[in-house]
Amino acid sequence: MKNPLILLALSCMLLSSCVSTLHKYFFAMGREGECVQIAEPPLYRAGDGKVYMKGYRTTFSPWPDDYMADLFHRPRYKNHIEPTEMTTPVWGEMKKTRRGWERADSPWLTCIPNPTKHPDQRLNKFGLSCMQAAHNELNETVYTEVTTPLHSTAHALYAYPLGVLTLFTIDTPATVIGCTAAVLASAVVAPCFQIYDQIKHSKNETDNN
Repeated sequence: MKNPLILLALSCMLLSSCVSTLHKYFFAMGREGECVQIAEPPLYRAGDGKVYMKGYRTTFSPWPDDYMADLFHRPRYKNHIEPTEMTTPVWGEMKKTRRGWERADSPWLTCIPNPTKHPDQRLNKFGLSCMQAAHNELNETVYTEVTTPLHSTAHALYAYPLGVLTLFTIDTPATVIGCTAAVLASAVVAPCFQIYDQIKHSKNETDNN
């Protein structure tokens, strides 16, 4: 077993957990988007004969998908739904295709005449975004239609400067210290493996003789 090979393997393992990414969460605080969360069941037929998809307007925000998410008890998803009261639904017109019901190119309506549940619930999820519903205890996956992409909000006025400050004052020093410690630990541990390998090899030669 070659000493450089051991050192390289141990360094890769240790360095993978020595990168501080706290600044990502401050940058995430400064961005927000709007979407319609699809209800269950999603399809309804209106009194005019058209089929509509039921949903609720809400907001979503990005959340970095890394080990820090566990520390903040956040779902490990790129985007997650913010809590919503789910009081006033909106309705999006649907069209029937070979792949199932799809959203028509039309705006969301605030009301439709006499909605009743549609028996055919074959909803084609093409074009919908998969997000994490952070407002329930199960953190289940829900489908949404994005109406306003992620954009900077007023929170960015303090979130972005905090992110930059955190990057240079916390993340960079913590990453340098962690990586340096990992390399030094690898340099100390690697010879131990080399010695053990030599002892094992010598023992095997003795047993063979």
